[in-house]
Amino acid sequence: MSQQKFFDFSSPLFRQRAQLLILWVAIAIGLILVRSVILPFVLATLLAYVFHPVVGFLGKIKVKSKPLSRAISVIIIYLLFIGVIILICAFFLPQFYVEMVRLVRDATTFINSIDQNTIITFGQKVEDFFRAYDLPLEIVLPTQDNIRPQAAPHKGHWISIDLLDISQNLLNDTLIYLKSEAKNIIASAQTIFIQFLSALFMILLVLMITGFLLVDVERIKNFFFSLVPAPDRQAFSDFLVRLDRRLSGVVRGQLTICVVNAILTLIGLLIFQIKFAFILATLAGIFSLVPIFGSIISTIPIVLVALTISPLKGLIALAWIAAIHILEANFLNPKIMGDSAQIHPVLILLALLFGERFYGIVGALLAVPIMSVIITIFASILGKARLLNGGVANPVENDTIPPTKEV
Repeated sequence: MSQQKFFDFSSPLFRQRAQLLILWVAIAIGLILVRSVILPFVLATLLAYVFHPVVGFLGKIKVKSKPLSRAISVIIIYLLFIGVIILICAFFLPQFYVEMVRLVRDATTFINSIDQNTIITFGQKVEDFFRAYDLPLEIVLPTQDNIRPQAAPHKGHWISIDLLDISQNLLNDTLIYLKSEAKNIIASAQTIFIQFLSALFMILLVLMITGFLLVDVERIKNFFFSLVPAPDRQAFSDFLVRLDRRLSGVVRGQLTICVVNAILTLIGLLIFQIKFAFILATLAGIFSLVPIFGSIISTIPIVLVALTISPLKGLIALAWIAAIHILEANFLNPKIMGDSAQIHPVLILLALLFGERFYGIVGALLAVPIMSVIITIFASILGKARLLNGGVANPVENDTIPPTKEV
């Protein structure tokens, strides 16, 4: 299509494009105006996108020579979903509950048992471990006369850490914070209960909207195609294919990797007999939804819990988590997410910062999928612009930008 024909203001096609563009802008403005209540629909859209291939697979099954309807397929998916939830509640939640009770009990006992002797004993164990491997660290620990005993000679330049002073300051700050917030914590119990009911209502609403979207997916697609002029529908279809290729990795692939991450973490923690394995593995899976930062945040509690057993356990746990992330980066990400779903780390960080800044943790979770959509739109518009300018014969393929010709 020539540039002259596209910008022929008197042609019916140009007027049609202008009218449909106004509709797209009106839809975008409407979404911005209702952005405070649009979250359930965004979550339902992502969930419907995850379940859509399953609905398509079930639709191929024939009963009495007739394929299953989409409504029946959705009902089957929901029944399976409920079955998985029941299995989790039956086998996973009891262990999770036991670990939560144990965590509260051990944390209470640990806080009540902390004194100067406990800190000195722990510090001595840490220093003995570092000395055994000739690592440059020593712990400054007072004796009864507040004088450190003569240490055995050691090699290299050592870094000194006053563990007692650090621990006392940390405990004092923690106690001051807890005392100041005690009344607020008690007063917020009612708010927490209301938020729980609100979250439960949100889950039911998302599941209901997801069901409607899955049943009427063809009507929804036809509606959006009706907003595109007939000559541009093939380009719009190609855009949807590229978008699906990116989102399938970002959404479905990331969810798969989160499950794999949680399972591998649980296996390692059980093998190395690290406490609270189910809780820590669950946190690792959930935080994996947030790229880069999630992996770092989920590693910290695992290493800290392992360190309470022994410094060697802490290093082993850190090595296991690092091995999982190396496996993800070099094998799982390329195989499950695909190369087309990869987003530059700088863009991921930018999306996470914007998402967290404006919409908190939910914004951080949705930041990468939204960035994927933006990148796909940008690549498509850029390809169209190059086509109109005669720079290339076809729109950009595989979301790549060909090198610019020198003039």
